[in-house]
Amino acid sequence: MKGNVYLWTAALLLFAVSITGCSLLDGLNPTPTPETTPLPTLPPPATSAPTPEPNEIVQLLPYHPFDPNADAVAKRLSEATGTALRFVMLPETGATEQLSIELSVGIEYDLITLTPGQYHGLADKNVWTPLGDRMAQAPDLAAVYTDEEWGAAMVDGALLGIPQFPARFVDEGIVINATVAEELDISAPQTPADLKSALRTVKKETDLIPLTGSGSILRPIMSGFGLGAQWTATDKSFANWVQSERFEEYLKYMADLYEDGLIDIDWGENTAETAAAKQDAGEAFAAVRRWDNPAKIQEGQQAIALAPLARDGKRVYEAGTAPDGFVVIPTTCADPDSVVAYLNRRAQSDMIVLAAVGAEGLQHERQGEDYVPLAGFADWRNARAFALATPTAMMTDLFECAVRFDTEVFAAYQGFNEGMADALVPSPVGYAPPSAALEGLTATLSQIVDAYFLEVLTGEKAVGKTFDSFTEQWLADGGKLVIEEYAAWKFGEPEPQS
Repeated sequence: MKGNVYLWTAALLLFAVSITGCSLLDGLNPTPTPETTPLPTLPPPATSAPTPEPNEIVQLLPYHPFDPNADAVAKRLSEATGTALRFVMLPETGATEQLSIELSVGIEYDLITLTPGQYHGLADKNVWTPLGDRMAQAPDLAAVYTDEEWGAAMVDGALLGIPQFPARFVDEGIVINATVAEELDISAPQTPADLKSALRTVKKETDLIPLTGSGSILRPIMSGFGLGAQWTATDKSFANWVQSERFEEYLKYMADLYEDGLIDIDWGENTAETAAAKQDAGEAFAAVRRWDNPAKIQEGQQAIALAPLARDGKRVYEAGTAPDGFVVIPTTCADPDSVVAYLNRRAQSDMIVLAAVGAEGLQHERQGEDYVPLAGFADWRNARAFALATPTAMMTDLFECAVRFDTEVFAAYQGFNEGMADALVPSPVGYAPPSAALEGLTATLSQIVDAYFLEVLTGEKAVGKTFDSFTEQWLADGGKLVIEEYAAWKFGEPEPQS
């Protein structure tokens, strides 16, 4: 806890010069340069190194475009825990290489916030302090997550860090021009059939593009075909939605929309940004867009964000379950037991709320179960940077407080998530550790799906005649291996795929 970061920085400069061309950690081979991996700024010359404050926690963070040591959240957390907090940031570029250098020369940090790739990529280098035996000293921290959630941080049977999970919500939806809908007496579509009917009316009565968007996986529409989670657990194996009859139905539906002139003819060339821009410019009636890119249509007109479409009265949408970060105690930490005590204090409910949304009456107020931001919440906009462990049951409620601070964004968020609390489904592979092999295969499989979607959309291929061959190609070009990898992770042994 009393690591002298400045002294180590000077040592790091000398060390980096002396090892030019040498590997620091097997397989990483960092090659830092001033342009891509700048070292931490040295303090002014002094006759002796600064003396660390007592009871101090030094935490290494990813890059953020603000000074964490001057942030109101950091100062309040220090006061509330009685712990001096000091933050150092990795560079914006070359962060992983810089991290490997600092770990290899033994720079002393007490905590490090990592990306999933950094956490798993360095897990076999013995640079993270195992937490399993220390969890008995931290009952509040241990209670934050379920055993399954803690399992997302397990590496070869050892708990090496604290997982951080995203809020779970509908992050994409259909936005319609409500002014045009009212003029044409169009009700908010609830099903794929409703949407098709609305788009036909728009095509008949206006010159607008009925529906614009991009990509092949349109989850708010797929919900109307009962397609929620991309993966489904079967008997000691998994199945992907591209293997289902419902995915075939979805493809036929989209092809019909294109053939009837109900969706953007430039769908294949669109990006999420260009599609949204068409709606904002008044060129499109409806668009599939993200929650954090609310419609900014022409003055005097209004937009409505819709919840995902329904099938037999039911909506379904996959919520983000995979960790989006990890917090570790590096092996260079001089006093891990004291750091664990700090982590346990931060895992108590009052501290979780304070860290995320500030103090009641100052940064937020309670309205029923909701945390509603006050003007003082402006000082808490960077709070996520200081998060440690947050229960998934609280995460979305706390996240919504920040979303509410921007009324336009919250309107889209609220529309997409209306009545969806019980319709969110977790991914059964969300806690699986990432791997370079899986990432490469996943990218290849996505390209296969995108290419087939466009071929179907434009009528180059008929779904009824080519869907079976498409799924066979998907399996042969990596799908089978991905299924076996997930089966081995979940069930301990791969289930051979025919």
